[in-house]
Amino acid sequence: MSAPLYVARVKRAGRTFEVVIDPEKALEALQKGEGFIQAVRDEEVFLDAEKGLRASHEDLQKAFGTTDFSRIVQIIFTEGDVQLTAEQRKRLRDQLEQQVISEIARMAFDPRSRMPHPPQRIRLALEEAKWHVDEKLSLEKNVELALKALRRVIPISIEKLTFEVRIPAMHVGKAYGIVHQHASVKSEDYTPQGDLVMLIEIPAGLRDELFDSVNRVTHGEAVFTEKRA
Repeated sequence: MSAPLYVARVKRAGRTFEVVIDPEKALEALQKGEGFIQAVRDEEVFLDAEKGLRASHEDLQKAFGTTDFSRIVQIIFTEGDVQLTAEQRKRLRDQLEQQVISEIARMAFDPRSRMPHPPQRIRLALEEAKWHVDEKLSLEKNVELALKALRRVIPISIEKLTFEVRIPAMHVGKAYGIVHQHASVKSEDYTPQGDLVMLIEIPAGLRDELFDSVNRVTHGEAVFTEKRA
């Protein structure tokens, strides 16, 4: 019995175009969002890979606007359907779901408490909302749909938070880079005493991480004041 044939396919110009793939390499490429060409077994585009029916240059030019193989593979992987095993699809969905949760936790917060939503709370809320990741959609689209589902069950906002942070002069050297690493710095000024006052904007989910990092090097002497519109 011959080994099963795995393909990635897309419909264009009224026809189906296929490339033969290595499913493990295809999964790795999908997880990374790059390296699709390394997942293809043969440098051939088929109309029917099972029958060995190859697409002509005219077919490719009409459907893709190019005959460049790497460009066609990119289109097939990003716009079409990639055959994976059931176990691989589960791995892909699990990874994408974790990415969605991490992205929302990084930028979202509870508008009532002004506190970030922990990843576990987001996960449980998504389960309550009966939301499921769609591995055929991009991370950005999955985040958009997940936020829409979350708003049905928990108060959530994705506005960035603005703070004024005052760092005592003796700690500026250690804290300055940390603030710039975590936040977008809108302005910075020094007081006559040498303290640094910075106006920063930060995704809500990074607030606690920033506070902890700055307080660690300033021994809790930095002062954060939220600025609301």
